[in-house]
Amino acid sequence: ERAFACVVVLIALVTFSTFIGKMTTALTQLLHINSKHFNQQVMLRKFLCENKIPASVSQSMWHVYRTQQLSTEKQKQPILSDVLKSFHMPMELQLRLAWVVRQRLFSELPVFRRVLHIDQRSSVAQALCFCVGERAAAPGHEIFAKGQRARFALCLADGKMSYESSRREQAVEFTSVEWVSEAALWGVWTHVGTLSTMSSCRWLELDERKFRELVEQRAPKALREALCIYAGLFEAAVQEERILDIPCDPVDVHARKEMAKAAADQA
Repeated sequence: ERAFACVVVLIALVTFSTFIGKMTTALTQLLHINSKHFNQQVMLRKFLCENKIPASVSQSMWHVYRTQQLSTEKQKQPILSDVLKSFHMPMELQLRLAWVVRQRLFSELPVFRRVLHIDQRSSVAQALCFCVGERAAAPGHEIFAKGQRARFALCLADGKMSYESSRREQAVEFTSVEWVSEAALWGVWTHVGTLSTMSSCRWLELDERKFRELVEQRAPKALREALCIYAGLFEAAVQEERILDIPCDPVDVHARKEMAKAAADQA
């Protein structure tokens, strides 16, 4: 009986020690995760206090901060860049994978849907995927403002955004796949409105400089001519002030489709 009691006590001691160890590890990890948030809150409180920020502004700042914290705590959807970084893949496979993932987004832009098929080898279409970057933001993030020089064309992949312009009486809200600031690809463009996120958003940014370099260096002659024709038609529409950062009505959408069709037919 004495031996049995010793064995029971030993097993209980090992089990209890294991349980305590796991609890300690979990608490340590939790404290490590929360320490970043705690330090941010201390810094924000110190800033508000030392600069004597009015209560109305402080409340707005805290609201935005907490909203963003709740958004970032949600599980992130894996994106292409995460997959490409996770293990090594041959460049050819990376290009094919990127095109499969992003083809649907690029096809939403009428000019791409119309003219990219001219490149029968699809080398430009696949390389186009590496001219874009993936971005994400919490609700309330301002992506660009009126008067800023446009450096990217954006494509909303997931989430909800709002666009406001003095040329429109009401803000435009959209959740579906939508291209914004297409004009940046075809010339110098200054934003005529403000774009911001209304929910957690994920989008692509197509760099206008990289896009032009790609077209000049790798695009076949027929494809290059089609894009140049489209750029000329688009510039004429900009001069007539018919273009905003985002196609806000069916007339604008139809006009861009017709310009893409004309460019493809003339090339």
